[in-house]
Amino acid sequence: MEKIYKETFIGLFTKPKETFKTIIDLKLNKYQVSLLMLAGISNALSRAVDKHTGDIFGLTGTIIICIIAGALFGWIGFYFLSWLISFTGEWINGKAKTGDILNIVSYSLTPTILSILIYVIYILTFEESIFQKDFDLSAYDTISYLIFIIGFVINLGLTVFYLFLLVIGISVLQVFSIGKSLLNLLYAALTVIVPIILIALFFGLLK
Repeated sequence: MEKIYKETFIGLFTKPKETFKTIIDLKLNKYQVSLLMLAGISNALSRAVDKHTGDIFGLTGTIIICIIAGALFGWIGFYFLSWLISFTGEWINGKAKTGDILNIVSYSLTPTILSILIYVIYILTFEESIFQKDFDLSAYDTISYLIFIIGFVINLGLTVFYLFLLVIGISVLQVFSIGKSLLNLLYAALTVIVPIILIALFFGLLK
């Protein structure tokens, strides 16, 4: 069975459609929780950089918070995403349940988990500065500059590949075309975005 899982993770990068069919047919969910926890840590590190948490908690505190909070609570967002995909998928005759979609989401997140390695390199290179508001890339040498830029590009590519895998995975699970799978994800996104915009407009009118 471990050989199957190893081939599955490799297959996500080489033949994703066939791999997702195998995941669904064999109900491969052994590493679902681990994948969601690691993806949560990756997202937490990304937010820590954006929110400059190093100014408040320092390097050690930021890392500890990202690991604990990301692992414990990161899955909540992915579960909500899975529920939205299941809920809006019914509008276009999708039948997949939230739990099944969550498993597909967990495997689709595999590329973003690799981002943790990028953040490890960032920490080794820039230390707590990477998590601080006054982080100034121009203050570092050429090698450090290249490390940051290459890491940024790789992270961007990994995010795009995650979305690609998610579209493929949903299309296989829901028995949708690629276009219909994209529509399913678009509906899920709009279900969140539209209410936020309406609420913002409402409070804007009250001022």
